[in-house]
Amino acid sequence: CPSKAPNKRANPRALMRRRYGGKPCYAHVPNALTVSRIVLAFFFFWCLTLYHYPATNTWLLPVAFVIGTVACITDVVDGRIARAWGCESKVGRVLDPVADKVLVLGAFIFLASEKFTNASGESASGVSPFMVVLVLLRELLITTLRSELEKTGVKFGATVWGKAKTALQNTVAGVVLLFVWCDPLTATNRVLLLPMRDSNSLLR
Repeated sequence: CPSKAPNKRANPRALMRRRYGGKPCYAHVPNALTVSRIVLAFFFFWCLTLYHYPATNTWLLPVAFVIGTVACITDVVDGRIARAWGCESKVGRVLDPVADKVLVLGAFIFLASEKFTNASGESASGVSPFMVVLVLLRELLITTLRSELEKTGVKFGATVWGKAKTALQNTVAGVVLLFVWCDPLTATNRVLLLPMRDSNSLLR
């Protein structure tokens, strides 16, 4: 009688590799964190879109600060995970700086906009449009250089100094948000408007 074929059990790791495009599932965690930073950046911008100095939706400033802080944490974690797990990829090298630029440039553009100016046109954030132009010019130059080097096969990933620069810019943006939120005029309006809202709700 014919012999029975050996019962070969499928290797779960092999199945997982086939399921996730030839890579183990954990290899996609760093890129997922990078994409989540872009998503968080848009929630961050939404908060700043609804805010206007000094008294319109001031509660959104600490919310934006928390969202920005979480986004910055993902910036630190995704690279560490990619290096520790040995799952660095070209997609990650491209997405990571894009996510950083979206968050940093968007934050400074909002801080230099009319959202953070008083009735006389003075900036409450201290960030001028000229500063945003300088930051944008620097990022465009680095992006162009990275693109040209990647075409030649040279890896142009994030360096320690680049990450330190991004961390410094994010820290400055966060400090400015807290500074504006703690501004005496903002704080006064925040305290005075709360009972006004309560009284208006009672009158209704």
